[in-house]
Amino acid sequence: MMNKRTLKGWVATDGPIDGHPDLRVDLEMLAELADRLRSGQMPFQFDHDSDKPIKSRVLLAEVRQLENGDHGVWAEIEVFGDDQTISELEMRKGFSIAFTKALPRTDHPRTSNKPKIAIFVDAINFGSAAALEAARTLSPEFDVQPGLLYQLWIVPPPKIIIYLGIEALKSIADGLFFDTLKKLMSRSKQSKTSLELEFRVTTPKGNVDARLKTSNPTEAKQALKALRDITKPLGKSIVYDLQGKRWRKK
Repeated sequence: MMNKRTLKGWVATDGPIDGHPDLRVDLEMLAELADRLRSGQMPFQFDHDSDKPIKSRVLLAEVRQLENGDHGVWAEIEVFGDDQTISELEMRKGFSIAFTKALPRTDHPRTSNKPKIAIFVDAINFGSAAALEAARTLSPEFDVQPGLLYQLWIVPPPKIIIYLGIEALKSIADGLFFDTLKKLMSRSKQSKTSLELEFRVTTPKGNVDARLKTSNPTEAKQALKALRDITKPLGKSIVYDLQGKRWRKK
């Protein structure tokens, strides 16, 4: 039976963040988070796991001041699910969000005609040094924007998000790109945990969100070759089937 509940709480504040002592969210970022929540751009999932989506509807999201003077995003969200899902959601103390932040670049992207790529790595499992090193390694062939993915959870799952277009897509399974990705995968602090790779591909017919989970570089290469060779649209959101070795609609 499908039930619904309205959950209320703080999504993020500009105060200290448990488990992330070096991270602070500023007012500008809080306002952006509230806008993204209201517009439906932030999916809800259990434990930042894309395989565990939560059906939801944002009723309210706004920046408010806390009693201690800090500011935060207060949200009221209607969630839908069976008894077990609703019970688990009600037991949690609040919301845990994820967002990306670009790192400063030292090159001159405006003068580049190379295929464009943006790479955001999980801040806890990889860190800024890994993102910057990947960008430097790829720079001979690509115009790369490095960045960090902040998953505000005590032990976030290892994850890498890569934005790219059709031109860059042609090279993802070979040479410099895959060698760089393979090295980046090896730097995860949770080496025994499957890494989630998310490719957000811009095509003439719209954007495609492609995801796979693996800690095996061979499986990753097979998936990237299959993604590169897709000849007909599968949908806006697709996942890689490791057993069937193919991409399918999510």
